Amino acid sequence: IDCSAEGAVAAFEGMTAHANTGGIVGHSTSSIPIRYCNVSARILGWENVGGIAGFSTSEIKYCSFDGGTITGDIALGGIVGYTTNDVSDCLVGSASNPAILSGDDSLRYAGGIVGYSGGIISESPGLYADFSSSVSGISKKR
Repeated sequence: IDCSAEGAVAAFEGMTAHANTGGIVGHSTSSIPIRYCNVSARILGWENVGGIAGFSTSEIKYCSFDGGTITGDIALGGIVGYTTNDVSDCLVGSASNPAILSGDDSLRYAGGIVGYSGGIISESPGLYADFSSSVSGISKKR
């Protein structure tokens, strides 16, 4: 995959935010890797919310989330909210345009690259993110 997206992405039913929201894909259970994708957007969901993917079992590589805002409550990440596979060579924000990750006081499993990980996170060249809740690092769970 070689793709990009700009603008806003939100997953709602009525006034209730839903799960699996991402700038490129909401829910991916494919064995095809997600590669060379770039997103600059405002992304809003509830659970499994990420700049590139909300929930993914695919490998994610060479992707970036260039600034923008990601808002959610459970499994929130700059690249992917919840993954069971590897994430590598990804970039979140820049020094002049950091990504903003936000959630309320019930925020769980949040990280600059990945919110909840069952895979390996490696070789990510940079993380420029501002957190509006008390989270930090690459991944909350590994």
